[in-house]
Amino acid sequence: MTATAGTGQTADDEYRVLGPLVATLSGCPVPVTAPKQRVFLAALLLRANTWVGAPELVGAAWHDRPPENPRAALHVHLSRLRALFAGIRPDVPAPIETRPGAYRIVVPPGSLDLHRYREAATRAREARRAGRPDVEMYWVRQALAEWRGEPLALVPSVRIRQEVVTGLVTDLLHLTERRFELELALGRHAEVVGELRTAVVAHPQRERLWAQLMEALAGSGDRAAALAAYHRARDRLREEFDATPGLELRQRYRRLLAETGDAARPRTPQRRTDRPVVAARSGWRAQCQLPPDVADFAGRGDSLQELHAALRATPGGPPVVCLTGAPGVGKSALAVRTAHRLRDRFPDGQWYVHASEADGAGRDWPQILAELLTAAGEDRPPATPAAGARALQRRLAGRRVLIVIDDLHDASALRGLFPLAADCAVLVTHRGRPEALTSCPGVRVVALDVLSPAESAALLTVMIGPDRVTRERAALAALVDHCDRLPLALRIAGAHLATHPSQGIGEFVELLGANPLDALSLPGSRRAAVRTAFHLAYTALPARTRRIFRLLALVPGVSHRAETVAELAGLPVATASHALDELVRAQLVEQGRDGAVRLHSLMARYAAERGTAEDAPAYRRAALRRLGGWYLRTADEAVGLCHPEVVRVPVTPRTSTFAGRRAARGWLARERRNLVAVAVHAASTGLVPLAVRLTDVLRGPCGADRHHADWRSAAEAAVGATDPARAPVHAAIARLNLGLALQGLHHLDAAEPHLQHARDRLHRHGPAPLEIVALTALATHRLQRPRKRFDEAIRLLHRGLRLCRRLGLRQAQARCLLHLGMAHHGRGDLRLARRYLLTAARVGDRLGSCSAQPEILARLGTVCGDLGAHREAARWLREALRLGRCARSAHSVALASYGLARVGRATGHRDRAHRHVGRAMAFAEEGGYVALLVNGRNLLAALHQDGGRADLAEPEYRRALHEAERIGHPQARCEALTGLALLAQRRGHHREARGHVRQAAGAARAAASARLQAHVRQVSAGLRRTSSAS
Repeated sequence: MTATAGTGQTADDEYRVLGPLVATLSGCPVPVTAPKQRVFLAALLLRANTWVGAPELVGAAWHDRPPENPRAALHVHLSRLRALFAGIRPDVPAPIETRPGAYRIVVPPGSLDLHRYREAATRAREARRAGRPDVEMYWVRQALAEWRGEPLALVPSVRIRQEVVTGLVTDLLHLTERRFELELALGRHAEVVGELRTAVVAHPQRERLWAQLMEALAGSGDRAAALAAYHRARDRLREEFDATPGLELRQRYRRLLAETGDAARPRTPQRRTDRPVVAARSGWRAQCQLPPDVADFAGRGDSLQELHAALRATPGGPPVVCLTGAPGVGKSALAVRTAHRLRDRFPDGQWYVHASEADGAGRDWPQILAELLTAAGEDRPPATPAAGARALQRRLAGRRVLIVIDDLHDASALRGLFPLAADCAVLVTHRGRPEALTSCPGVRVVALDVLSPAESAALLTVMIGPDRVTRERAALAALVDHCDRLPLALRIAGAHLATHPSQGIGEFVELLGANPLDALSLPGSRRAAVRTAFHLAYTALPARTRRIFRLLALVPGVSHRAETVAELAGLPVATASHALDELVRAQLVEQGRDGAVRLHSLMARYAAERGTAEDAPAYRRAALRRLGGWYLRTADEAVGLCHPEVVRVPVTPRTSTFAGRRAARGWLARERRNLVAVAVHAASTGLVPLAVRLTDVLRGPCGADRHHADWRSAAEAAVGATDPARAPVHAAIARLNLGLALQGLHHLDAAEPHLQHARDRLHRHGPAPLEIVALTALATHRLQRPRKRFDEAIRLLHRGLRLCRRLGLRQAQARCLLHLGMAHHGRGDLRLARRYLLTAARVGDRLGSCSAQPEILARLGTVCGDLGAHREAARWLREALRLGRCARSAHSVALASYGLARVGRATGHRDRAHRHVGRAMAFAEEGGYVALLVNGRNLLAALHQDGGRADLAEPEYRRALHEAERIGHPQARCEALTGLALLAQRRGHHREARGHVRQAAGAARAAASARLQAHVRQVSAGLRRTSSAS
């Protein structure tokens, strides 16, 4: 059970409103039976994760007849509702939160059916705009699957029914109509007739549903019924709604009349015995050659429906369906299950041919054809394959036979079956390329993916029993992940557990972790092994493609494109691209929407196993050097374009790869995880210089975009691989990056020794540019500590500033000046802070493009505001806001907005200040700038306090105080405490106010800020005067 950050929620929580109201915590239903509690829960879920005001909740429960004291009644009902939740899970907070005048329910992502429905519906609309009907159909079905009946059934609320349920039902109808439209466009007329008949009964006023029913009936060949449907629609509209058919329905009716003519007359259906005479010919024996149906089959409901529809006879000839998918994905099991379900549709026989030898090699087509002829009763072997095909066609004329050809290698051989009798069908499973089939008449390719997590769990539950699953739910989820949701792997795991009832699921998961390919095999059955399934597909590839397949697993976790494969294999990009296409067609790799290919974990294990067995260590090491060198050169070029302010030791120049900064930024975002993976693997294989340089290049994108956890992974691997005695510079650079990553994660105690070690070694051994980075980082560390060390930070920054000037590093010089301004501001030296920040701004202006300029101007404006120069402050802050927006810097926009809000408050423009602080907090929250968010909360509280809204100010101060204590932010803690002190004094709680002031004085001393200490003394004096007067 995984907890959701910041709440008492877990991934097992489930809430449903698209049907009867349901709330489930950790798999246990919450017994909400009281009518009013059901209303309140429904109202909160409809606005989940947002605050809902008390008046809105009262209106939902009592409409226009509220009780005498509605707020008290509301509080009682919601307290009882929270108690119900607490009774299910007493060790964690209830998901229903409260603040003065409002409530909200906090639900984890994906736990509310309404959220899932809206997300799927949005994706469906996006697919429609993109012209992707297949993708749209998938998301439409996903959205409709969330509905379980009338929304919020048994929730007695007039307002919710009027304002919410009606709109939801209308949305459902629109989406249902769109689904029928897509089904009809795909030619599935007969399949939707039944559903459309039910829909028009339930919603007779929906003319579009009537029109779709007419189209489905006509497309199924029953035009008389389609015309009759129009007459029923016309009568229902007239009798029940006093309306006449609209334009769409009338036009559909006219088209049917024009197309039908004599066909509108009812026809006597042909009976089963009216088949051609040849069907009654003696010597025919209907055979079912199918293997036994899979008893524990689970999932694949959509695929079964698709196959049932695809195997219907078509006007163009007999249907041929080709099932493709990765090895072990369950093609054979699904084909056999489908064939058994369709036995009644093909009464003259269900034939099965296995198209592979015992060793996995493909059988020749003449052998397969001879087996089919034997089933058809042909005794003499044909002289040629063409003669055999003609004989088979003669024998099948007028018959209804389903032919299943399992594990076909050469798909093009199927052309010899055509033309078959119209009432027959062919179902093929094919492990490789389906392209050869597409030239055959009536062919349809159905691609299988792995099972969903729910289907995977259902399959294992069927095989090992629900009791074991209930006892070890977490272990079951881990087992599904280890098996990659691959049906073959899941079946082998299930069979193993079923034959070892005393073994826990968790124990088997541990066994899988050690060597999954060995564990996922059944004794005595070579074919019942994941490794065998992969090997059969692997050996069918050309030698060069097999070599590239092995190299794809060289660096765990990397996704590949043609250019990276070209570097790995030392091949031209065009050749590498062709090999990747072969691997995609062979279903040995997964290709994402971004075009990159990946190996799922079991396949990656197999590829790595083959690489170790077949490739020399020197060859693999050379491939890693090529890939790592390419990533290093390309990333260094991208960082130079996107992050010119990053002080680094440049890599040897190379030909330009990127058209501009935007392309470089996109590449860095796309390849960041690959860069980390290559750096980690290089460190683990002894390529230390490569690992260190890649880690240092990550300083640009990971530092700027706050991907500190990824950066930390690479840096820890580099630190672990370096030897300070033999390579002091590499060790220093690795520890510098680890310290910076830890600093970004706010692990200040852990960061300090790494930064100090890096600074000492870089001062002694160089390179000097990186010593500047270390000095700035150490200075920032001194300013971030709960107890500020301003003097030490200022000394470090002056040392860094001298180095910048000596080396001519203007971007770094601007940043040193910025930090000097921040240090003096924090200490209370406002005029000195203004001087340093003005100098930094001038340096940035001369550079023309300085990434620090928005922050420099924002800090300068804030200092000017504290000096009382509000007009100058507003000028700098507006320019900072403009530059921050141009640079798309959430931090700069938040900082400038916060400064403008402070200026607005100081000059009496409270409404303007409210707007600015709202924007500041929104951008701070979006970018994860917690300290800035806390500052904004304090300022918002102060604005409420200025407006006489103590009821709004106090909760904001308390939240700010809690967050400030959590992250170690003494300035914000001091401001929150002084604000609370003033509120307490106003209520006459003098002792409470004095306690807050004492704590604020301690926080001001910790912050080492003369300005804050003066502010606390001023507040304290005011409290003493008020106390004396009272």
